Amino acid sequence: MGLGVIGSLIPDTNTTKPQTGITIPSVGEQFVTFEKYQKIENGMTYDQVKQIIGHEGEELSQNEIAGIKTIMYQWVNKNGSNMNAMFQNDDVVQKSQFRLK
Repeated sequence: MGLGVIGSLIPDTNTTKPQTGITIPSVGEQFVTFEKYQKIENGMTYDQVKQIIGHEGEELSQNEIAGIKTIMYQWVNKNGSNMNAMFQNDDVVQKSQFRLK
């Protein structure tokens, strides 16, 4: 929400910040497509995935247990459609998507 001229709260239509307070990175209208999502396979590196999508992902979480480094990234379109990919030691082990076209 942004502050209006008279000091009241009005919706700020120029933001991609959801009600949770987390900023969603967005580039253009839709940079993650279902076609790109389908090209991503287990075993691909983060750099290979980034090359397919054309943009850096946002790191959601990272941990290391017993020498296995796990990182979860997300890519979000302006319309809220998105994909996540989980990497272990820089290899895709899992992916998911929501409303990609």
